[in-house]
Amino acid sequence: MKRILRGIALVSMFAALLIPATAFAGSGPTVIKSLPYTISKPGDYTLAKSLTYNANRTDAITITTDDVILDLGGNCITGPGLATSAHHGISIFGNGVEVRNGYIAGFFYGLFANNSISPKASNLRVHDNLFGIDFESSAYGAEVKDCKVYTNGRTGIYVAAAGGIITNNVTYNNGTETSSYGINVNSGSCVIGNSSYHNTGIGVTAGDGCTVKNNSSFGNTETGIITFGTVLLDGNAASGNTPNYNLSAGTVSGTNTP
Repeated sequence: MKRILRGIALVSMFAALLIPATAFAGSGPTVIKSLPYTISKPGDYTLAKSLTYNANRTDAITITTDDVILDLGGNCITGPGLATSAHHGISIFGNGVEVRNGYIAGFFYGLFANNSISPKASNLRVHDNLFGIDFESSAYGAEVKDCKVYTNGRTGIYVAAAGGIITNNVTYNNGTETSSYGINVNSGSCVIGNSSYHNTGIGVTAGDGCTVKNNSSFGNTETGIITFGTVLLDGNAASGNTPNYNLSAGTVSGTNTP
């Protein structure tokens, strides 16, 4: 009986070794090879290489489903240029979607989210769009971290809905007109450890219910840090702005410099 069981085990082992590699295909990310592209199934996605989209007919990548990770793999999505594009680099319309590790340039919105819960942007370089990263009022619980957002025509990072976390980002040289922003957060979010400098307009704007800590804002053409409503402001540094701070009556101010 033992010999029979050993024989069955050996046969099973050899059979497993003979399973073709194709049986495991699909375990890696889906590779995007051309644009435009719509992601309509949950899963992991990546770019085959840097891709250019000049057709200006629709968004370059549209995500319409939940639970997606789009890892650009260090590659760039390039559009026709902020002056001519009416479309977005990447648009998110699903929940639990993360876009990370790459470059987005030359669109109306570089990265856009709406009707989305917990959209995430991490380790992105978003530049030379009209708007850099734009998470609208129905994109709750947004997270933007470790991104560099620069030389966009208007706002670098905009988070409209509550529950956002905006951490360790750098925004600079955004805006070609007054009332542009490096970072603009409407309400109920945390803005922590960011640097916003040399923007045409305001460095950091925070709305009611926000926590603004350990940020630096310098050399912007308008206010360094401006608040609206009840805001906790602590550990920030602002210099070379006009003025450095413009704080609402409800702001709870800790130790900020100067």
